[in-house]
Amino acid sequence: MKFAVLGAGSAGQGIAGYLALKGHDLFLYNRTPERIAALADSHRLKVSGIVEGEAVIQAASSDLETVVSNVPYVMVTARAGGHESLVEQCLPYVQEHAVIVVFTGYWAALRLQPLLKE
Repeated sequence: MKFAVLGAGSAGQGIAGYLALKGHDLFLYNRTPERIAALADSHRLKVSGIVEGEAVIQAASSDLETVVSNVPYVMVTARAGGHESLVEQCLPYVQEHAVIVVFTGYWAALRLQPLLKE
């Protein structure tokens, strides 16, 4: 399966690395090119913890279209304050029936529901 992970902080890299090690195709986004540059060049994430290994990802970019186009599952792991803006920015590029999962502890998924219905 193909997954896009939006946010290349610890949660995003952890999820991307885990899913890639499990054999899924991963596309990783971060809004700041500097933060994602090393991953964009290497396409590799070192994973340690419950699972161990070097995960290969298909793409890492600060361009949303590159990351979310043709990907049926989108996971938003960016900071909570940026969820709504990030989801709005990626909507023109996501597949019509894509599943968007927002990782948050502050009920952002409920706030985003009206936007995602469009």
